[in-house]
Amino acid sequence: MGKLIENAEEFDMRSPISHHSAHPKLSSIPRQRSEAQAYLEMYQLVVEKQRLEGELQRIEHRREQIYQRLSMLDSRISQCDRHPSSLPKQSPPSPPPKSEKFETLLFEY
Repeated sequence: MGKLIENAEEFDMRSPISHHSAHPKLSSIPRQRSEAQAYLEMYQLVVEKQRLEGELQRIEHRREQIYQRLSMLDSRISQCDRHPSSLPKQSPPSPPPKSEKFETLLFEY
């Protein structure tokens, strides 16, 4: 039979697989930032910036339209306050249109 190991330090119980597991897995190591990734990120940021600037322009245009409408309404209100006779007169409600008479049918089940 084989000789007995007298010193425990000489005997290594670790398998080669566990020896390699001390190193981190490749997927857990962050990749180095490549030039292509930097350009991609810069492109994405520029596209988002352009989108937000366009959205802001549309909002400012809509805001201006709202202010113009409010101004027009204020002038009409003040005009009505000064000259109530300038308000359009209400016409009496028109009668409902004449409709043809329909015969009612009852269905039983």
